[in-house]
Amino acid sequence: MQNDINNTLYAYHNHKSVHHGRDIGMDNHGEIRDALTSFYELIISIPCLDGFTIATPPQEGWWSIDNTAGKDDGVIDLLRHIPYLHVSSAHLLAIYPGTIPIYYPEPDEGWRRDEDYPLPSHCVYLARREDSLGTDLILDTGNGAVTEFARDNESMPYEEYQALPELERWRAHPTTPLAELLDKWTRMYKGLKLMVSPNPIKGPVAVRFYVQPETAGNADVDYEGGSELDRGQRDAAGRERQHAEKVYNVYVRYGWPDDFKKDDGERLRAELLGLEREMDVEVKRLMDLNNPDAALFDSD
Repeated sequence: MQNDINNTLYAYHNHKSVHHGRDIGMDNHGEIRDALTSFYELIISIPCLDGFTIATPPQEGWWSIDNTAGKDDGVIDLLRHIPYLHVSSAHLLAIYPGTIPIYYPEPDEGWRRDEDYPLPSHCVYLARREDSLGTDLILDTGNGAVTEFARDNESMPYEEYQALPELERWRAHPTTPLAELLDKWTRMYKGLKLMVSPNPIKGPVAVRFYVQPETAGNADVDYEGGSELDRGQRDAAGRERQHAEKVYNVYVRYGWPDDFKKDDGERLRAELLGLEREMDVEVKRLMDLNNPDAALFDSD
């Protein structure tokens, strides 16, 4: 499924506006707050992402957010007065494949990414990448523009990109007004271009992401007559599309999004969890079939 997600997300990258400089986007923090609030309200309504709650700032702002990272006053003022997605479970919940929102009211979490990959004083991470599919969302608080700093989505030739200093490479990735990006993601979720399903395996991220079957990038690839590896990729891609179609059909049957009833959330999640477990059993069976000696290394 990773290849299908990569291809679909890259297609969306290729259609987004690329901006540089500080002359685009929103002019004030109120518009940034509104864009985040609207998107977060959608996120907490999505079945399987119900482990999120919206933490609304108190009138005086989040007192725990202080300027220990050398940011300008505009960044600190914004972070103190925007809503956050708070996770009510031990697992990480992603808002986009491999993309984890940062909860700045928790001091130990807030500035960790900036310490690893520092940004200018007027820029701040809204989300961080958790894996190779993930995206660092870097907000320029001066204009409301957000940069999608992700693997392989740079907006310049590879050779030029590699010649940049490592700490400057984020500037060479697509930049869009925050409201525009979040609206695009909203349409992907509502249109089931992007879907989530519960992860039955204990791990850091609580959900799995899928793309709508007809948007899957490998649908027209013909591996016929290729190597055994090619045929294996063809078969895996076919199984992934079939599974994504089952996930899609569950959402449609429950009327997502317009006719979805909140009371049906548990039943929908239970159906999706059953599909994920069935898929895991089948994947394990095929792995054992292709590598029968693997059982020798299984622990009791």
